[in-house]
Amino acid sequence: MQDLTVQYKDEAVKDANRPIELYDLYLGSQNSCDSQTFYFCTDNRRVYFWNLDSVLQYYQPIKVNRSSIPASNQLEIEAVSGEFDNVDRLWSKLAQYD
Repeated sequence: MQDLTVQYKDEAVKDANRPIELYDLYLGSQNSCDSQTFYFCTDNRRVYFWNLDSVLQYYQPIKVNRSSIPASNQLEIEAVSGEFDNVDRLWSKLAQYD
């Protein structure tokens, strides 16, 4: 009998099979993408993919740590928090709150 578990584990750890997360960050309009919408991904290189307005965008790599997503069957809105690492001064200015 063939052991599929070992083969699965070997395949799952390959870079090509690693899942990535895409983040659309809306600093301007909260209803659609505009010039103040930033696109980030958790991959180590740029990803070319569709945004929420069905337009192809480059998602820039950035280190993101987010909290786990709570599981619920009550259809309530769940909240997660995230942290961005290694941001420059321009990005720090955009992210400041009054």
